[in-house]
Amino acid sequence: MFVLSLLLIPLVSSFTIKFNYDVPFICEVHGIDAADVDRDTMNDLKYLFRTTPVLVFKNQHLTARSQFEFTSEFDPYYTRDVVHPFQDTAVPDCPQIAIRGKGTIGNIFGIKDTDIQNAPAFRYNKVWHQDLVRTRGRFPTVVSSMYMLQPSEEGGIVNVESQ
Repeated sequence: MFVLSLLLIPLVSSFTIKFNYDVPFICEVHGIDAADVDRDTMNDLKYLFRTTPVLVFKNQHLTARSQFEFTSEFDPYYTRDVVHPFQDTAVPDCPQIAIRGKGTIGNIFGIKDTDIQNAPAFRYNKVWHQDLVRTRGRFPTVVSSMYMLQPSEEGGIVNVESQ
């Protein structure tokens, strides 16, 4: 008689975090490929997000769609509606994401030769902002996400917090 015994061991997430002690609500998450996260790791990241609301994932290589799918996991009430006002720079295969910055988009994520239009406030000031604090008839999103294509010469953080 042959008996097969199977021992189930819970998976342990294999990422590390680095806290910025000067800004206690931010941490960097290392060892994660945001385009391919298993369920247990995502549950751990969701818990981390509840305790530390700004998560920074450096050196990611994401499509607009994979960024949207990853960040949607953090908001149980997320919507697939397009709620940003940037129609000219919305990514065609994932219109919930729009390219922002200064200048002209050459050819990225299906957007070609398009000028990025910014509000006058951004012409002379470096302003931290949230694009959607409130959209008509909607509560603010739980998560806001940024994916930096070209790092600032002055440094700073890149964050994919989530939508």
